[in-house]
Amino acid sequence: MVWPGGCDRLNKDSCGRLKVGICWRSSLRTTRRSQQYADIASLAQILQVPGVQFFNLQYDECADELFRLNEESGASILDFPEVDMLNDIDEVSALVSHLVLVISAQTAVVAIAAGVGVKTWNFLSDGSWPLLGTSRQPFLPAVEKIYLRKWNESWRPHFTRLADDLSALVRARSEKNLSGK
Repeated sequence: MVWPGGCDRLNKDSCGRLKVGICWRSSLRTTRRSQQYADIASLAQILQVPGVQFFNLQYDECADELFRLNEESGASILDFPEVDMLNDIDEVSALVSHLVLVISAQTAVVAIAAGVGVKTWNFLSDGSWPLLGTSRQPFLPAVEKIYLRKWNESWRPHFTRLADDLSALVRARSEKNLSGK
């Protein structure tokens, strides 16, 4: 692992909870591209799922957004400021490889997570080219769930479904740990 001490910190900070990375938008924010991404506040219902520790995989300056979200929702998204999320793909890949799941908008984070074989859930708007007219990402088999919305539709129903799926994953993991299988 490239990232010295990072794995220990990741395990310590998660306190046995499901380790989930999250990225909600690209760093390139034009009017058109912004329609593809969710505002971080709309992720609150996902971030309040019990039994999960979220880790920030946003690769640009987002301290104000994280602070606001943590204050408003009571969620805690842990950050690794020592990892250059934009320029150091080895470090980012090392971090991501120790997560159980990555939830992300259609950004480079999806490709990195799926590329290192981490279960990935992708939320995006219709017309996104990576789907190639299908209901999945053909080149990224680790992207196991797609939450696809119409461009003019609210993210809310999709994030409700995502939060339900995340709760089910936490329950399944807990049941597996209890049964010892």
